[in-house]
Amino acid sequence: MQVNEFGFGIVTPPADADDEPAELVLASLRTSLQQIKEGKLHPISELWEGIIDRV
Repeated sequence: MQVNEFGFGIVTPPADADDEPAELVLASLRTSLQQIKEGKLHPISELWEGIIDRV
């Protein structure tokens, strides 16, 4: 069994080479959820706030 960069074992490779393994997707979702809880991630609607006014 291979271990990915997140420390999860990759049991089954993706059917399509362009698809991310489910383990990587879940790890990414867990990381994003933790960032939201810590206030480190902001809604996409806030992405351009303040920038558009300067243009």
